[in-house]
Amino acid sequence: MKALDVWVVILAFVCSMIGDYFLSNMSGDNSMFIIGISLYLTAHVGYLIFSILNDTIRWKITTLITIAFLIFYSLTLYPNILDRTLAFTVLFYLIVSCISLGAALGIKTLPNIKMPYFIGIALILFSDTLISLKEFMSYETLDFMILPTYYLAQICITIALCNKSKDYRKVL
Repeated sequence: MKALDVWVVILAFVCSMIGDYFLSNMSGDNSMFIIGISLYLTAHVGYLIFSILNDTIRWKITTLITIAFLIFYSLTLYPNILDRTLAFTVLFYLIVSCISLGAALGIKTLPNIKMPYFIGIALILFSDTLISLKEFMSYETLDFMILPTYYLAQICITIALCNKSKDYRKVL
């Protein structure tokens, strides 16, 4: 039971991989986009659970981050998303992503676990922001950064899990 937090993140990785499939094959189909985002949302719930199992959410910072992203969403994304189901899905995903980042800041564990995990979650949020600019604003100048930041995020989270796993073995 002690490694439940690690398994939750592994499940989050699986959801991300399936979400990648849907987004890679959407070809303008909003339902594929909504399914892909929903799978990423499920992954973020996994990241959030990992953080909560390792302590708490930093609510003040989470609130500030969320307000900033809600302003970004309201002023830039929402007016450009014609499908209201997609708009709601993006909004819900954005809120959960911000809470996930705030929760990653609240982890109370060794720095070799907390820092790569937090950096990984922050990079996912950054990558997702770039994707939203591309998909909803047709801003493609920073497209070259989407995949590298996304992959680096997954690597950072994996490093945190490996470090956590090493800590488990030391206890046993």
